[in-house]
Amino acid sequence: MREIAIVGGGPSGSICGEGLARAGFAVTLFDEHLAWEKPCGGGLTQKAIEAYPFLLKGPHPKKLIHSVELISSRGHRARLDLDQPIVVYSRAVLNGLLLDRAAAAGCRVVRSRVTQVDTSGKRARLSTGGAEHTTDFVVLAAGARNTLLPDTRPLRPNDLEMTLGYFVPAQADSIQVKFLRGFEGYLWMGLVAPAATPDAVVRKLAAAARRFVALPETQARFDKDGVEPVGSGPDEFGAQIAREIAQWRELAKTTKITVD
Repeated sequence: MREIAIVGGGPSGSICGEGLARAGFAVTLFDEHLAWEKPCGGGLTQKAIEAYPFLLKGPHPKKLIHSVELISSRGHRARLDLDQPIVVYSRAVLNGLLLDRAAAAGCRVVRSRVTQVDTSGKRARLSTGGAEHTTDFVVLAAGARNTLLPDTRPLRPNDLEMTLGYFVPAQADSIQVKFLRGFEGYLWMGLVAPAATPDAVVRKLAAAARRFVALPETQARFDKDGVEPVGSGPDEFGAQIAREIAQWRELAKTTKITVD
């Protein structure tokens, strides 16, 4: 019997594992998280429902969305009533449902992170943090930014359109999409110190950080993780934080976000 390893336990990996196991293959699925909550995903279009009807008919908790409201930056509104609903799952529920189906079909599910795939031999070899596994075939379903394929690198920020979201339990039957004029969002990070830190200490730390960022091994790690270092100083970074606070304050006012 041919052995197949699947790297990644999201919807694509789980559905692939179920199908291959039902076809009679010996399938092992590796994923470091398995069923876990994440803000992206969980929304299923009618095409997905037609292909996998159990996602609509099953008993697992979900929300059916029957309309979408578009709101322009000037406040104009347009409501679209959907002929077929959008089905929204929590990702923890959706991933768990699909992994359970794969396991029931005979797929062996292993919670472990695959760190390396070697396809140079007669059988592929997978490394999972100290352990090794061999298999006839490998299916990589670990996302667009995985680096397990030969001669690949993570996608860099300039290669991506990125979004940031939060899982918010709600009972509304409609999705609202609001556009904000002149608004750009992106993810950034930096080093900060307590407000009372002497300026000389701040600048000494900043100089040390710049030297660290310039190291070849640091650059290699950033490249692997898809991070683009800017290397600004304390003054530039302080101005950046001030701009971000003003921008996100406006977003909070517009969307009426409150802190409980």
